[in-house]
Amino acid sequence: MADTLGKALETQMEIELGGKKWAISPHTMGDLVEFEKNVIRTRIQNYLEFAADNVDADSRAKALIELSTIRPTEEMLEREMSTNDGVTYMLWIALRKTDPKLTLAETRKMSEDQAMQDYLAIQAGMNKETDENPFPGVTEEEKA
Repeated sequence: MADTLGKALETQMEIELGGKKWAISPHTMGDLVEFEKNVIRTRIQNYLEFAADNVDADSRAKALIELSTIRPTEEMLEREMSTNDGVTYMLWIALRKTDPKLTLAETRKMSEDQAMQDYLAIQAGMNKETDENPFPGVTEEEKA
């Protein structure tokens, strides 16, 4: 899946957020499946908000079937993973392994912390320029 994600979390790392040290382990396939389900769920929620007053019931039903059965492409998942919401969701998945009671809202609140910003930069592939990554934070389409 997302090569940047794999490189960012090849081994366990420790960060400090909200005055607490957190161990972040590499993501598992189960974590990635959960992220994919969240992308689908979010896509459906966004459509429902838009369609409530703009789309007739029959068209809405057909669109919901399509949205819930078509899996996101790898490119779409990588793009979603590099957004602030996607990165925060993946961090939440990782942090829950240390604290299963942690909520996504609590993880978002910690986003003000510098360590969180560092993690977000690593996760999103916006780390410093390297030979392997001469355009950090730029998609292939944007390079063209």
